[in-house]
Amino acid sequence: MGNELEEENPLTLISAGIVFFGAAGPIILGWIATKSTATMAWLVEHNILATPAESILHLGDEGGLDLARIILLVILVIAVLAGLVAVLRAMNNARRRRTVRALDL
Repeated sequence: MGNELEEENPLTLISAGIVFFGAAGPIILGWIATKSTATMAWLVEHNILATPAESILHLGDEGGLDLARIILLVILVIAVLAGLVAVLRAMNNARRRRTVRALDL
């Protein structure tokens, strides 16, 4: 039983990292950025966010997301979810292989 936990820990750690940094990290950073007018101005100045006139999704008075940035955000979310699914499938396959090996013995 101890070996099963040791074998699952790396995959569990990877999946937890993907979920946390892929979902919670950008949400927290985005929330912090929208609360600071200086940060929002810097993001608009460096073309990370669109100007208020160009933005479709307003994140504050200083800037927001236009269609191109929304599409990039959706692609990023899909990539994170695909990575999470790949990790979960790998964990499931490893668990199945261990079960088959245990039954063969």
